[in-house]
Amino acid sequence: MGLVEENVAENIDHFSRDARSTLKGDSFYSICVGIALVLPIVYTIVSLFILPTVYSDSATGFHIWEAMRRGAPFNYEIGPNPADISRDAQAFFTNWTPGQYIFPGLLELLGLSLGHAIILVAGIFSLVGTIGWLKLYDALGFPPRVAAITVVIVVCSRNFALPFGHYNGGEVLLFGGAPWFLLLVWRLRSFPWLALPLIVAASLALVFLKLTGALVAGAAIGAAVLAERIWPITTDVIRRVAIAGASLLVFALMFYCFWYARGPTPATMTGEVYWWKFIPHSSFALVAVTGSSISLGDLAEYILFRGEKPLFTSHEALTYVMLPFALAVIGYVWWRLSRLRPQYSRFVFWMALSFSSVLVLSWVLGGKVGEYEDRHFRIISLLLLPAIVEAFTTNRLAVIRGGFWIFVTLVSLYGVSSFVVHIRENLRYPLDRLGIRQNIASQGALDFFHRVDSATPACPAPLIYVTSPELGLDRRDARLISSHADFETIEQLSSRQYHGRVPCLYVLIEDKLVANGKAEAILKSFVDYPLHGWTKQPLDSYVAYFVTAN
Repeated sequence: MGLVEENVAENIDHFSRDARSTLKGDSFYSICVGIALVLPIVYTIVSLFILPTVYSDSATGFHIWEAMRRGAPFNYEIGPNPADISRDAQAFFTNWTPGQYIFPGLLELLGLSLGHAIILVAGIFSLVGTIGWLKLYDALGFPPRVAAITVVIVVCSRNFALPFGHYNGGEVLLFGGAPWFLLLVWRLRSFPWLALPLIVAASLALVFLKLTGALVAGAAIGAAVLAERIWPITTDVIRRVAIAGASLLVFALMFYCFWYARGPTPATMTGEVYWWKFIPHSSFALVAVTGSSISLGDLAEYILFRGEKPLFTSHEALTYVMLPFALAVIGYVWWRLSRLRPQYSRFVFWMALSFSSVLVLSWVLGGKVGEYEDRHFRIISLLLLPAIVEAFTTNRLAVIRGGFWIFVTLVSLYGVSSFVVHIRENLRYPLDRLGIRQNIASQGALDFFHRVDSATPACPAPLIYVTSPELGLDRRDARLISSHADFETIEQLSSRQYHGRVPCLYVLIEDKLVANGKAEAILKSFVDYPLHGWTKQPLDSYVAYFVTAN
């Protein structure tokens, strides 16, 4: 990038900033911002009446919260000791960071049901995030209309609507916190000395919201250094690199010592090398960076994976089909905007490259981060989205502009309609005592759980095994073992062994897990209970197996 070109770009950006006060006063901008701010409020109000379901990962977090309320240290889980299920053991929980349960939990302490607390947290972070992304796009130099259009597209996406019907924990928290972190890093990209404590503190806060925040923070700090001119090397460049490097080092050491080293995380690598994953996962990263901000991958799956004879049966094949379109969009946007916004272009490039490289490397080395889930790339995609909007909406060809608006309209209709679908589905699910919709459990299974979740003289602390942590959310007296049996193999379920006996042991299993052999593997994992000694009771779409002292 030549010095003359960069000075021209800076003058254009300066002109656009001078015009903002006028542009922000037009009715189109006001209407867009109004839609972006009103829609999350509408989602919140409606969802407070319907109440949400929760993902199993988020349900696991709420079990940690319940353990803390029962006296466990901060972020410790308590459960039956596999070596002797009559006794409890505790361990620091490192799979996910505490934000996903802390914020709803604090509202629950104020007297709200957990279901209402979840909806309020989703609403607050969605609204705060919407404002944050709007301000970030403005700080990055995009025209007000482009920024306003972009946030409307975002709030009309499926990813935005999802947590109001199906709480996804750290995802909505990261959406709310990431733009403010990126705004801080962007404004401190000259890296004065004050940047070090501010960026370290903000990075730790981002990790508190979601574990992926560590990767977002590290990528953003490095990209902010490379966004500014680093050649020729001057004392100013050396200072910026030194302060950014020190910020990264301090943050990395604190994260490692206080979290990563204390237990396994999804980023913990097994050491097994799956070299064949490099090309498909690198391709997926390019696709996800381009479209995850508008849930494009989810829409493609919804269309192409449906029916008895779907067009695609693997995510890898779908990735290769979408890859040429992603490359075309990236190439076109880069060609249009790299000279107009050189600092922004470098910032997005280096952040996307470093973020994607770490995730792909994790998959290749056996990390447990979910594969082919474009939600992991959502923050990077949201950072790129205003450039895509500006490149297509300012194109001189009406056919390209019109095609873009048709595409955006269809994606937005899919996103808003997905909220309606989730709400209607939630009305069919039974409601537990905490105000959570149980999409994993039938009413019969929930009633049975409530019936056996009570202390008696013969069974002061019944032990209940559930095949998904959602079902055990509102336990009162029982001790609990939960798994993710629907997503685990028979080998994984069989590898866990539980020794010892208790007065009352109940195992609640979905019918489909009985048919595929997983139920037998679960029952055999209680090694001191003979397989023929269990009593079986059908419960709608569930089966209860139990052994009691009575």
